[in-house]
Amino acid sequence: MERGDVTKKHERWHDKKPELAKAIHFLASLPNDVQTIIGDCVVKVAEKEYKVSQLMNDLKSVGSDKVLGLHQSQKKRRNYDKNPSTQKAVNHIYVLPENDQIKMTKQVLNLMDSVFTYFEIHKTLNAPVEKETLQNMADAFAEGGIKKANDFNKVLRKQLTEAAKQKEYIIDSQGDLIIRQ
Repeated sequence: MERGDVTKKHERWHDKKPELAKAIHFLASLPNDVQTIIGDCVVKVAEKEYKVSQLMNDLKSVGSDKVLGLHQSQKKRRNYDKNPSTQKAVNHIYVLPENDQIKMTKQVLNLMDSVFTYFEIHKTLNAPVEKETLQNMADAFAEGGIKKANDFNKVLRKQLTEAAKQKEYIIDSQGDLIIRQ
């Protein structure tokens, strides 16, 4: 068996779709608490847009190969299986028909852009990232897609810019946030 054959044999279902592979690998590369927030958001979008739980309940519509894949995912051999929210998000995408996987991939890529923007705002303004505001941004995305997440990030940028101008917060030498009253 040639080396190329071994690689192909272990190719994951999402590796055949470069944009989807990019989105999944991005999600898996995030810190665990961020993976949970973003993974939960992906699940909410998949439920809202594609009714994935109903699809999973009707195993005939999913197909035997996907049922086997879902069962195999419980072995947690993939790097993204280590976080339950990420595992669930990837499995939700997996059970979708191919056309819906493509649409969901676009949603995940849009979510990635929103997350990048969120972190860029904080980095630019030297403001600490807070799980609560990241959760709020993810909830905005799940509720209204990229437009709602972009609106959230615009308001966040404005609020953090104002706070910085008024010096309502500073970061001490240990990197801790100190809020001035």
